[in-house]
Amino acid sequence: MELVGAHLSNAEIAARLCISVRTVESHVSSLLRKLEVPDRRALARRALTPARPAPVLPTPLTSFIGRVSERAELTEMIKAYR
Repeated sequence: MELVGAHLSNAEIAARLCISVRTVESHVSSLLRKLEVPDRRALARRALTPARPAPVLPTPLTSFIGRVSERAELTEMIKAYR
């Protein structure tokens, strides 16, 4: 998408990436479909807009801090079954 955003042609993108023009056409077509944009210009604009931040992951409900005895028990169980 970055190279489409730089307004390069399919042939120029193919030359930079050492792949066939047909492969570039296929990937551009897939991007247009998946991102639901009508044309290369819209795809180029989309490439220039900053990505949305990743969602904040929930904090774990428990931690292993202070659970030394449980960790030791698990270690012994694993050793017993090996």
